[in-house]
Amino acid sequence: MYGSSSGIGEAIAIKLWSLGANVVITGRDEKRIGELTKGNIVNISSIAAFTPSSKMMLHCMAKCALDMFTKCLALQLGPKGIRVNSVNPATVRTPIFERITGDTKLLDSLVEHCRQTYPLGRIGEPEDVAEAVVFLANETSASFITGLIMPVNGGANHLPN
Repeated sequence: MYGSSSGIGEAIAIKLWSLGANVVITGRDEKRIGELTKGNIVNISSIAAFTPSSKMMLHCMAKCALDMFTKCLALQLGPKGIRVNSVNPATVRTPIFERITGDTKLLDSLVEHCRQTYPLGRIGEPEDVAEAVVFLANETSASFITGLIMPVNGGANHLPN
């Protein structure tokens, strides 16, 4: 697992560990991935991959690229029995907002925005993303799923532009 020091990654690592999974925290290593047989990879992308934004252009482009990487890698690694999927969350309550601004005002405004505009009426929590990752990593529930780009967004993708 890569990127598990806080927020979404930390919640995923804790959730998988609590379910008895063997959690290995590592960096991205193409050589090691190429040696794998069986298993799965779940990338964490964003709903920013679905909707262009001039204010977040680089972020949107990076997430689009990650989604295409997920689909291409699913084709490449499928014959080895390795499933590759992506979870694409909307706004999730994590420490990043306070780290960026030094206070909670941005997070507070995002919580209120999500409450008022998301069909489910709330901001995402790291555990919401962790549950989606657990589902995709599960060999029983998702053994025939690969190349999936899964929104975890409280219905945010259904909002009018």
